[in-house]
Amino acid sequence: MNSTTDLLILASFLFLLHFARIIAQTTIKAGLIGEIILGAIYGAPLANILHSEWQSTLTALGYLGLILIVFEGALSTNLSLLFRNLGLSILCALTGVLLPIGLSILLLSAGFGYTVLASFAAGAALSATSLGTTFAVLQTNHGEGNNALFRTRIAVVLLSAAMIDDVIALIMASVIESIEDGTESHRSLGWAIGRPILASFAMSILILVLGFFMMRLPRQLKTYINKLWTTSLLRRYRKRTEFIILFFTLTSISAGAAYAGTSVLYGAFLAGLLLTYVIPVHLPQRPTSPSDDPMDRWTNILDVFNSYLLPLQSRLLSPLFFASIGFSIPLRQMFTTHVLWRGFVYALLMAFAKAAVGVWVALWHQISSYTKRKRNGSGEVKASVESPPEIEQRVESGTQIDLTTNNAPDRIVDKQALDAMASVTTAKGMRSWFLPASFLGSGMVARGEIGLLIAQIAYSNGQGILPTDLFLISLWALVLNTIVGPIIVSMVLSRWGVTLMDTDWGLGSAGISNTR
Repeated sequence: MNSTTDLLILASFLFLLHFARIIAQTTIKAGLIGEIILGAIYGAPLANILHSEWQSTLTALGYLGLILIVFEGALSTNLSLLFRNLGLSILCALTGVLLPIGLSILLLSAGFGYTVLASFAAGAALSATSLGTTFAVLQTNHGEGNNALFRTRIAVVLLSAAMIDDVIALIMASVIESIEDGTESHRSLGWAIGRPILASFAMSILILVLGFFMMRLPRQLKTYINKLWTTSLLRRYRKRTEFIILFFTLTSISAGAAYAGTSVLYGAFLAGLLLTYVIPVHLPQRPTSPSDDPMDRWTNILDVFNSYLLPLQSRLLSPLFFASIGFSIPLRQMFTTHVLWRGFVYALLMAFAKAAVGVWVALWHQISSYTKRKRNGSGEVKASVESPPEIEQRVESGTQIDLTTNNAPDRIVDKQALDAMASVTTAKGMRSWFLPASFLGSGMVARGEIGLLIAQIAYSNGQGILPTDLFLISLWALVLNTIVGPIIVSMVLSRWGVTLMDTDWGLGSAGISNTR
């Protein structure tokens, strides 16, 4: 094959990648599905048009896109909401890990006859939520550069729970890898389990201390930075300087996280949170007002990201990431009757296991409402539709009621009208928790890169703890959940997105507060 043909193939792939997203976004409101399908067509699963070296290179570039997706989401996160809802996020994350593993052991071991260890490995692969897919769906459904959805309470819970899920999944990947090596000692296995936990905790504490220190610099150091920042050279190249600082913050913290033993994605998330804390993204800057704080002279950090990295991420790197998922799916081996029906059953069960996480929103909402009623007193919080005892008696008889007492306007209301008013009030009450619960549950369904990684580690080309047929069944569950999850999230947002934003779980009562 000559170089001209090679370039034409690569150019056609990049060109069609853009149109595949447009078609999928227009038809099913989930553009990333088109990119995954095109990756499967051009990659090893189907036509294998791209050379294997190209697929490896494009996969590496796609992973850079994933890092930028996570980083952008962290830059857009409302930190006050993150810390206020951390307990709920942990509950959601633990449910999203334990329920898939438990149901996997129940179905695969008790139902299909696989070993408990193999069932655990499959459940571990299905316990990881695709953080990149979740970020991409929220970004696509709220427009490029529009990050209001990331700052809603329910989105913060979803993203932080997905991040915790991924950290736990990486720990389980290390455990599975250690179990497969028969020479590993108990001490090595313990270190494989403890290292990601310790590294994640240590990185979190380190970033927290660093942010605290940067927000409380000594006055003399602030004065020196101010003078340096206002020099003619830095004023001339101000935005480029800010980009360099942003870039080195991202790369240093991400690399540090990887070398410490936790995820690069976790490092990218922490880097975004650090910049969000130090340089508030939710407040307008006032460069003309005198200030001793050098951070007041910064441009909005999201503007810097949008100017330098967003075009590259959204047009090239992010599509390559989702296409690389398509490279990894062995479609030709997955269409046997035995694998097919078991894969569909397993996929349905795993979708339920993640969607069930939304129940915590309903419970949390009811507990919060009950707490507010207790705090305000039983007599201060009343239903929206009330009637005195004499009106209730006349309602039962179906007669008309003249509500002219207690300064009420002159109107005639019958039993049907009161029932309608009560129905509206009940519907509003249900929307306040049902829509956020549906959004959270559907947002947790999508699997992706880490799930595929765990499945491949457990399979090890037929030499691991996952037998070939269970590996393919797990892939069916991963693929179907990765396809269906974004579609459901897109449907919820396109149909009820505005209503969701107005609830207590959106921007309705939380607002956009100062992240300092």
